[in-house]
Amino acid sequence: MRNRTNDVGRAGRSSRARRAAGGLAAAAAAVAAVLVAWPAGCDDDSNGTPTPPPCGVLDPATGEVPACGDDRWCDCVMHECVVAEATCATGYRVDELGGLCLSPAQVAQLVRSTPDDRPLCPVVDAGPDVEADAEPDDGPDGPDADADADADADAREDVTVPDDVAVEDGDAGGPVELVVFSREEMYADPVDRTRIARDFGFPLIRDYRSITVRLRVHTGCPTHCDPLARVATVRLGVDGGGEIELLRAVTPFGGDAEWTEDVTDLAPLLTWTHPVIVTLETAEGGWEVDLSFFFEAGPPPRAVHSVIPLFDHDDYRIASDLSPVLVRMTTGVSELALRYRFTGHSTTGAGCDETCERTAVVSVDGMPRLEQSPWRTDCASFVAASPLGDPAVVSLARSGWCPGDRVHTILSDFTPWLTGLDLVLDMEIPGVDPTTGSWRVSAVLVRYR
Repeated sequence: MRNRTNDVGRAGRSSRARRAAGGLAAAAAAVAAVLVAWPAGCDDDSNGTPTPPPCGVLDPATGEVPACGDDRWCDCVMHECVVAEATCATGYRVDELGGLCLSPAQVAQLVRSTPDDRPLCPVVDAGPDVEADAEPDDGPDGPDADADADADADAREDVTVPDDVAVEDGDAGGPVELVVFSREEMYADPVDRTRIARDFGFPLIRDYRSITVRLRVHTGCPTHCDPLARVATVRLGVDGGGEIELLRAVTPFGGDAEWTEDVTDLAPLLTWTHPVIVTLETAEGGWEVDLSFFFEAGPPPRAVHSVIPLFDHDDYRIASDLSPVLVRMTTGVSELALRYRFTGHSTTGAGCDETCERTAVVSVDGMPRLEQSPWRTDCASFVAASPLGDPAVVSLARSGWCPGDRVHTILSDFTPWLTGLDLVLDMEIPGVDPTTGSWRVSAVLVRYR
């Protein structure tokens, strides 16, 4: 896969993309200090013109702090302008990022930024190991810009936000929440909103102790209610136009649910700007959906080299529905793992693939190397979560899923077949009756350093 960050860097990014990506990277890494000065000329666009600083940062060329405009705020985590928005759970969204709602931790970092009142973002103590200035405050050319910025920040009093805004762990260096969807409505009628998508700006930094995605669903029983179990997915659009699945779950019968998925190993894909897609295959009533990512800075548990999308098919019936995938091998890879989800479903209401155990076979270079039977016998533990479900139906053993639960992601070691040569991976589920049943399959190959 192409390294998009390097490509864009060579071509020259727009000033808006630089500021958005840089602000998101600062938020996700939970930096210890907030920028208080913008070195003149340090960030040029492709034509050589100095890029103006983002909001909340002193412009040494003019001695001023750029304002966002009337009734706007500056987010000192993302360094982007923010507007009040009733559709966001926290009441604020970022102007320049297509309606991205802020998390409570980010709202706590807002300062008013209007033409008449354009304060610097506050300085956060970076600790003894972080050097505050690159040069002394008083040099041969007089006081530097950072010293003036520090004095202005110390004198500024307007750094408060509304009293009802909560401060989350992100302010203290814990996980930072980035909101993709907040209270987004999904329904099939009067228009089809069973699939929603948004271009989302991920951080550029890749060193994370953990990355987690959280999906919440709420149905409005008894008035605007979906009484049935529905498949819900979160997907990421990748270079070349494909998608990979980040999370899959099945809703309860007429109940609310919340699921989280650890996607730390997918960090090489969760960078720059990509479409984020939620599907919820409702046919009646409706749902309200919240989707967030949580980034916690720190050394990753494993050094990921790259992630290769393999399969993402929601209607597998016969072997030809999936094509073999050629994976090019490169230097620097010492381990391989297959990350996957397989679930069987009935297409007629009487099909066996929901409630019959089958075995998926994954082959490497034509040789079967993995046999997996994703059979669930614990569905009775989710009866309480399905207020409108028949307990006997909820409790049925199923092919890889239970109503109300997340589909478990499985990681299988494929290092034994790492030879340094290119690999061809293929997959088949024998025994499926294509007239009554189908399978949902998704898999990526994670390459570790």
